[in-house]
Amino acid sequence: YVVAQGFQKKRLYAVAVTRWKKFLVTHPKSVRLPAVRLNLAVCQLQLKQYPDAAGTLRELLKLNPQYKLADRVQYNLGLAMDNIAAGTGKAADFEAAAVEYGRVAERYPKSSFVVPALYYQAECLFSAKKLEGAVVAYNKAMALKPSPDLEPDILYGLGTAQEGLEKYAEAAVTYQRFLKAHGKRPEATEITLRLGLCLFRQKKFAESQPLFARAAAVKDFPQADLALLQQGHAIRQQEKL
Repeated sequence: YVVAQGFQKKRLYAVAVTRWKKFLVTHPKSVRLPAVRLNLAVCQLQLKQYPDAAGTLRELLKLNPQYKLADRVQYNLGLAMDNIAAGTGKAADFEAAAVEYGRVAERYPKSSFVVPALYYQAECLFSAKKLEGAVVAYNKAMALKPSPDLEPDILYGLGTAQEGLEKYAEAAVTYQRFLKAHGKRPEATEITLRLGLCLFRQKKFAESQPLFARAAAVKDFPQADLALLQQGHAIRQQEKL
């Protein structure tokens, strides 16, 4: 056990995988088996052996459902499935990953992994084009007061999902919240443009025009031409009123 752990700490994951598997065979009744399987799965994740990691984690949850780190195991299972989906690009695989992430909140509501699990569940649903479900998951994550590092990512995802559903008023509120709390983030200019577009689609032309101007004025903004074009449309629409 100590030898395998040493290889893992030194990031010699392939060697550690061999050692952990050997431990499982050599000591089938050890009380350390849950920890061994978790460590094995972590090494498999590091080696990008995602199907193997998913299998190891499923077996651990089946054999030791009351394991003290079961919430971590469930979260890592979601992570393994997420990476499988990223490789295949299939909506069904993203939905399967979303199910596993969702089980963290369902089974371990007090876990520190709940908020990130909800966020990644939402991201997987977004990738599967299940926008309604994504909005629900993003909102659940926001309700649990995520860390300052994660909150802007959740707000970005929530806003774009709402925008994709053509819920422009709701998306505008989300984007305004993003800009108020995270206005210095790299995504702020894009969010400013998106907010302008959401207001424009609600026919709030006077409110959208300065937002387009602000986005267009940012140096090297890739969508500056779109922002400038939309500014012109907003001015023209105002003149028609």
